[in-house]
Amino acid sequence: MKSNQAALKQLRERMERKRVDALYISNPPNVRYLSGFSTPVDGKVVVTQTSVRLFTDFRYIVQTEEECFVPVTIWKGKERLSHVKRHLNRLKVETLGIEAEHTSVGMLRTLKSAFDCRIKQTNGLVDEMRAVKTPEEIERIRKAAEVNDLAFKHMLGFLKPGQTEIDVTLELEWYLRRNAAFELAFDVIAAAGPNGAKPHAHPGNRKIKNNELLTLDFGSVWQGYRSDMTRTVGFGHPGRELKKMYHTVLDAQVAGVEAIRPDITGQHVDRVSRKIIKDAGYHKYFGHSLGHGVGLEIHERPRLAPHSKDILAPNMVVTVEPGIYVPNFAGVRIEDLVLVTETGKDVLSQSPKELICL
Repeated sequence: MKSNQAALKQLRERMERKRVDALYISNPPNVRYLSGFSTPVDGKVVVTQTSVRLFTDFRYIVQTEEECFVPVTIWKGKERLSHVKRHLNRLKVETLGIEAEHTSVGMLRTLKSAFDCRIKQTNGLVDEMRAVKTPEEIERIRKAAEVNDLAFKHMLGFLKPGQTEIDVTLELEWYLRRNAAFELAFDVIAAAGPNGAKPHAHPGNRKIKNNELLTLDFGSVWQGYRSDMTRTVGFGHPGRELKKMYHTVLDAQVAGVEAIRPDITGQHVDRVSRKIIKDAGYHKYFGHSLGHGVGLEIHERPRLAPHSKDILAPNMVVTVEPGIYVPNFAGVRIEDLVLVTETGKDVLSQSPKELICL
């Protein structure tokens, strides 16, 4: 995680450009990023040009003492916002910025009625900062990616025809939780046969059959930071069309990874991979973006997408995950986690990508 002072200095410069005296931070990943609090859904952070403070409740007195690198105020019941109000008034805050994309209409009304200062909506002040990782953040993501590789190796020894998607999911979740502090980056996807055509399929009781494909999409968490990887494996002897789909996705994925480097747009990387899928005749079966940033959240900036103007920079971490999804037939997705470096990239996902048939 960024040193507190470095992150605060950058944030305060952004606040000054937006002409806000203070920023009320409510998005849980941003709360954790600026305070170290590992249960950020139950906390808020207020940053001014001279101070930073976390507000949370009685349940976290001991936890915040152990974790937080900023001062903490413990608030009570209906008096919650009165603590923030007193803090803002004491610092003579006239304009308070809020995270508009993370604030509901109802909460906006509550804040306007609770505080004496003017409320100004802002967007992305902290989220954009989080796109470039520190060495410590990168090491946490790298460790989470290593757990993914170990999990995939474990699953290759476990998988066999006749298992249900739920069987597979439970085994994979068990391994991830046991080896990554009991936390999953997101719900595991295990989609066999025609269910593979659903990019975000929910595992069910369908049994894996010979001569079909199984897609596994999963991630672990290491000290708050997430990883993301997808592999598709075969059973028995998948037919010619399934193999064509697989190798098209593999070619597109490898090309996308090779395109990663600083100072290019997410749109450019997406275009490189998408062209290969289009040239193979599968363009209408690849409808999602190529990739996204990963960190405290599983989907962060930057985006690798057809219209993304995000510019890649060293120490960003992104996924590259093209897919082909043919309804009522099959799906293939292959995904790596990639670190942008000063001269190119470092692929954090080390699991084999050639078609493995079990």
